[in-house]
Amino acid sequence: AGWSARLHVTGYVDSVELPGCLQACDLFLQPYPDGITSRRTSAMACLALGLPMVTTYGHLTEALWKTSGAVSLAHVSDPAAFSAAATRLLQQPAERARIGLGAASLYRERFTLTSVVMALKAA
Repeated sequence: AGWSARLHVTGYVDSVELPGCLQACDLFLQPYPDGITSRRTSAMACLALGLPMVTTYGHLTEALWKTSGAVSLAHVSDPAAFSAAATRLLQQPAERARIGLGAASLYRERFTLTSVVMALKAA
């Protein structure tokens, strides 16, 4: 309730225009039925751009999502917690900004080409 003025459905967006469209958003809602993983390209795009995200954790979720502070998490079986997290973040711009900074930091530390090559060299 009360979100309709803040929700926008774009339909198809060309890949060249996509980063700009994503960066225009206040908050990303990414519910996954089995939990967020680093294999979710939509979630990784949000991380790469340093965008705040509310998502779900479940049996496929890697530990880094729970420990990094880069996303706001609710269990897949708790839609009320998911909704509450989204509502809270929409009302708290400073917390959204903190999560966005955490997302960018996690991406730089773990998922850029440089960080992946460094991890492979260390192994």
